[in-house]
Amino acid sequence: MNEPRDEHQVQLFKYADALQARGQGSVGQHIQTFDEQMVLGWLNAQQMRKAVQGGLSEHTLRAYEFETNKFMGFIMSQLDPLAHGGQYLKQVTVDHAQAYVRYLFKDLSPRSIKRALTILNSLFTYIHNAGELTVQPFANIGVSLPTAVGFNVDEKALTEAELKSVFDACEQLPKVSKRDMAVYHRTRWMLQLMFRTWQRRSEVAHLKMSDFHKAADGWEIRFVGKGSKYGLVMASPKLMEELAVYRQSIGLPPEPSYKEIDIPVLGDVYNPHKPISSNAVYLATKRVFTLAIESVTGNDADAERLRIKLSKCAAHTFRHTGISTYMNNGGDLRLAQSQARHSSASSTSIYDQRDKKKWRDDIELKQSQF
Repeated sequence: MNEPRDEHQVQLFKYADALQARGQGSVGQHIQTFDEQMVLGWLNAQQMRKAVQGGLSEHTLRAYEFETNKFMGFIMSQLDPLAHGGQYLKQVTVDHAQAYVRYLFKDLSPRSIKRALTILNSLFTYIHNAGELTVQPFANIGVSLPTAVGFNVDEKALTEAELKSVFDACEQLPKVSKRDMAVYHRTRWMLQLMFRTWQRRSEVAHLKMSDFHKAADGWEIRFVGKGSKYGLVMASPKLMEELAVYRQSIGLPPEPSYKEIDIPVLGDVYNPHKPISSNAVYLATKRVFTLAIESVTGNDADAERLRIKLSKCAAHTFRHTGISTYMNNGGDLRLAQSQARHSSASSTSIYDQRDKKKWRDDIELKQSQF
């Protein structure tokens, strides 16, 4: 088969935007292809099926769109555009599906592959049920892929020393102009927020100050998280100290109020009352990781390994690191599962590396005399 093109080189349809436009009755500006009609019909069916739960969240819609576009970028490089009148999805076979799995294994973990295949299986089941396919190519592919195998905590999470170097890099941000100071305070608060609450970047981007609630025994954050599910996390005293510093930098009193329903937890540099996007969180964290890479000294293997690791880090790294740090310092698995909002304790337990260290130390002890 041909080498797949980068999906970003293919002009693809914005399915999620079109689905929203369809709901507003404004799709007529674009003549949809068969493939687009199938994808939009599938997304609409997903919306209706999950209507009881509030429909698909924006995050889920974008995930479906991303995986669909990625697959379309792959399949367009494999098939003849003249066959079936350019209806690519009609031409997909089991061989293509298997080739796509091999393609994904080059860069993704088994967990990410399983998520991608679950989405594609749903799409092709819809097309098959619509009578447009004789065989559902993804019906029996990837169902038994393990979710935890291949997840290497050492690669995903930072050590305490590495985390300190990232926080130190944040302190290197310019502090000359008023704008510089606004960027610095927001970035510092952003990193602390993600590390100490284990929230995702899309979640912190949508937080409001009114989401902080002061209970009898301390502060907590109540919000709508991934999959439009209700989330509850504890806010430590250290986190509230960091919040107070940020709030004072934008002219607010130290403690948040339940009345601040329109004030974002992460605001625009020029207008703190205007929320920032999830992508802005991503870019801000990548800037800090770039500074951390530039601060790595030496040319030995360890230094190069650290540079490579930091280059792969992004906003989600703080979630991985927060959970890992808590577990490896004697944290309670049940409480960690609650704070991480994992549906299964097994998802949380993979962050606990204490047995791994004990295992290594015991091997060393038993063989030290040789």
